[in-house]
Amino acid sequence: MNLIETYIGEVTRRLPESNREDIALELRSTIGDMLPENPSEEDVKSVLNELGSPVQMANGFRDWPMHLIGPQYFEHYVKLLKIVMPIALTVTFILFMTANVIDYTGTETIGAVFFHLLGDAISGLWNTFIQTLFWITLVFAVLERTNLKVTESCSTWSADELLKMTPPPKKKKISKFELFSDLLFAAVWATLYYNAEHLLGIIRNGTLDVPFFNNDVLLSYWPLVSLALLTAVLLALYKILVGYWTQRLAIANAVHHVFATAVVVMMLLNERLIHDDFTKFLSLSETLQNALLAAVGLFFVISAAIDIGKGFWKAKL
Repeated sequence: MNLIETYIGEVTRRLPESNREDIALELRSTIGDMLPENPSEEDVKSVLNELGSPVQMANGFRDWPMHLIGPQYFEHYVKLLKIVMPIALTVTFILFMTANVIDYTGTETIGAVFFHLLGDAISGLWNTFIQTLFWITLVFAVLERTNLKVTESCSTWSADELLKMTPPPKKKKISKFELFSDLLFAAVWATLYYNAEHLLGIIRNGTLDVPFFNNDVLLSYWPLVSLALLTAVLLALYKILVGYWTQRLAIANAVHHVFATAVVVMMLLNERLIHDDFTKFLSLSETLQNALLAAVGLFFVISAAIDIGKGFWKAKL
């Protein structure tokens, strides 16, 4: 038996056909260089043992990683899970309890209500856990396979870089509280926006009787709102990967806030946004209603401007 050809065949059969001939030639050359003249079978076995199993050798020739999330991103992956998972579960639980309190009719016994809530809560929380885990894992799996260099730690490292490294000032660092707040804010806004007709309004006799918003008008902005929420999540992910404020991060933060604020202002300018029943319930004149909406819009503009300015200030530290 020709051990060398058998070994090469075991390696190349695990690789794409388009690469097999080139890799086979490379392996024959490498093995030939490692063998003495007139090698014995023991010499061949010794060289092949040194090269390792065909499976390991084939993995070394692959451009495609064999792991789902490698060491380059794993630390960031775990960090994001630790931040996002509690937020997702908390928001799900609050939304679930609010919906059940609103829907409660008072006809069921306490025991029946408890076990009904317990079963539904476990099911809902488990579903949220699986969905959150799936989407975060998918994002990092894509990053792993596209090999995007989103941070300096992802690029090729050299010991010479240690000479240029200086610890960033403490004020430049992005705290866990800041990340948690950003993601919680996005989760709360998403929950309120997509469930406004059930959560925002005047509750009378156990039901939401007077809604704040005209739901059809509110949901007509869903593409823009969804994009703003997506940019918020991506910005938080970028903050986790970078770890401290940079000029590039400050620009990304500014773009997100400008876009999100523009969406909010656009919604507030729609005169049909506030439900007529709510306006009548509070006896609001058109002038007062417009003044209140203008105040809300101004609040969002000022908040965005402060956050943008803070981002650039921290980047320059």
